[in-house]
Amino acid sequence: RYGEIAHKQLAKAGLAPKLLYCGSIWKETTQQLGMGKRKMVVMEYIEGKHPHGGVSDSVRDAIANAIQGLHQNGLVHGDIRLPDIIIQDSDQSNPNLDEAKRVRILDFDWAGKDGEVRYPLGLVMDGRPVDAVEDSPICTFHDHAMIEALKALQPIKQE
Repeated sequence: RYGEIAHKQLAKAGLAPKLLYCGSIWKETTQQLGMGKRKMVVMEYIEGKHPHGGVSDSVRDAIANAIQGLHQNGLVHGDIRLPDIIIQDSDQSNPNLDEAKRVRILDFDWAGKDGEVRYPLGLVMDGRPVDAVEDSPICTFHDHAMIEALKALQPIKQE
């Protein structure tokens, strides 16, 4: 599965890379045998950096606003962690653009309808809410908890 609707919504708002393709790896049924329901996802390449050390308040607020847009449409992301956030590099046409306006959300593998999509089996709990367990529904409060967890992560000062 892939949260194509959620990805497209945030991409349309400029908050995720453009989704270029989401579909079958193989075009012919005979080629799909043994592959299961795997999909290929191709998205726009974004030059930027993951905020490995943490995020500023303005970046966290931008993430919260992006996810709130999903929630308003009955969708959840389910995996708001530092590896799933990228701060796009400034471009030459607008070199002073605030980093909060350059936030892009990635990894829509678990995104979908609030309360209907489920956490996968073999879930690694690192950075996830305590009640986010294997095969449990993903709900808006999980997204909120992960955004709150970003508050504990302070950005590393660049010198």
